[in-house]
Amino acid sequence: PIIVPSMFTPNGDGLNDVWEITGLESYSYYKLNVYNRWGTLVYENNRNYEPWDGTRNGNLAPAAVYYYVIEIPGLTAKTVKGSLTIIR
Repeated sequence: PIIVPSMFTPNGDGLNDVWEITGLESYSYYKLNVYNRWGTLVYENNRNYEPWDGTRNGNLAPAAVYYYVIEIPGLTAKTVKGSLTIIR
């Protein structure tokens, strides 16, 4: 199962500083995209899972609601969609 947190607080206090999706690392291939409210891609990952640290192009992404799409191909292909909030 994939467990996707709905928020994180990348403020450097050592608690919830990254958006970490439990279970995603067990898939050899997937497509993870995170978009801002205007539909601009702000984060993507498709192998060697790394939790998102809340930055975009080396800059802090603003506190806001973002939307994600996780596509996992294969025999049991599935798509997981939802929203997440960055709180600073």
